[in-house]
Amino acid sequence: MARAYHARRIQGTVRVLTARLAPSAEAAQDDADLEIEISPLVYEMLEVDHHRHWQLSIQPAGIHVLPGGTVGASVARKHAAPAVGPSQSVSSGSIEHVERRAPRAAALAGTAVGVMGGLLGLGGAEFRLPILVGYFRYRLRRAISLNLAVSLVTVLAAAGSRLFIARQVPDVSVLPIGVAMMLGGMLGAAIGSRWLASISERRVHAAVRALLMAIGLLLIVESAVTWGSRDLPFDTAARTVVAASVGVLIGMVSTLLGGAGGELIIPSLVLLFGVPIKVAGILSLLVSIPTILVGLARHHARGAFKGLLDVRHLIVPMSLGTILGGVVGGAMVAFVPAGAVKLLLGSVLIASAAKVFAVER
Repeated sequence: MARAYHARRIQGTVRVLTARLAPSAEAAQDDADLEIEISPLVYEMLEVDHHRHWQLSIQPAGIHVLPGGTVGASVARKHAAPAVGPSQSVSSGSIEHVERRAPRAAALAGTAVGVMGGLLGLGGAEFRLPILVGYFRYRLRRAISLNLAVSLVTVLAAAGSRLFIARQVPDVSVLPIGVAMMLGGMLGAAIGSRWLASISERRVHAAVRALLMAIGLLLIVESAVTWGSRDLPFDTAARTVVAASVGVLIGMVSTLLGGAGGELIIPSLVLLFGVPIKVAGILSLLVSIPTILVGLARHHARGAFKGLLDVRHLIVPMSLGTILGGVVGGAMVAFVPAGAVKLLLGSVLIASAAKVFAVER
């Protein structure tokens, strides 16, 4: 299987051709067998918009892209080492072209999402996913993997700031609940990852759309309803079982959305176990980290992070932007009515989920 090569430097917009083998075969990762990044100039010279079927030939000297099986126009990269033998070729396949924005756009998008998350007290992963698919044009499975990586960076930064700077630590009495939920979350992440890899693209879109719209509806309800702290009237063993079961569900949702799951962990801790809101905030971060790591390990095993291009040009700038935006959003909380923010962002999330994930991409 020939692997995609990566541009050493990106200026402005990079065009990415995503190819599938013909006859159809199981994709190496993310529903694509090969990705080829070309400059806008080469993109125009090849008239990609006018040719939907191409023939790709993998040679030791480079990758040659031939429209319609002809030898009219070609592009070669001298440093593209093939993973197949000399002179072997990839059968003609249907190629779709997508756009990748520059790192600056990733940083700006991360900052905007961070502000929204900071206002809500969340990481903002549910808002990043529609942006990764709708604006950056990643396929959904790939977007989930990248979103999960950004979530890990932001959660680690948030946990570090609370533990070592603010000196916030969870009370010992709630640790059994947190540990049970963490173990359940890790199991749920493994289950969710396996399910995500086994279902069709259409079903992934349907599941993500339903989950994002449900979270948006939850935000709208929270804008009008004040939740009181509750506590289940169970003994310690039963509470532990409930916490682990809730953790499994949260881990599955986290893996499907590429997020930390804080929008579900915090309400669960407060409503089901009577954990104070501030303690629930730091405890949710500690529960999220192992859950995200399990999800990332499963995505990595499927080859989701083989190249470094997305790490440098999307994950890093978007993570830094999200952290910065979270600080700004947190500072704005005292000046912005919480109910209005939840109503607005919940509505935005429902609308974006309905639009971006309305059809299979």
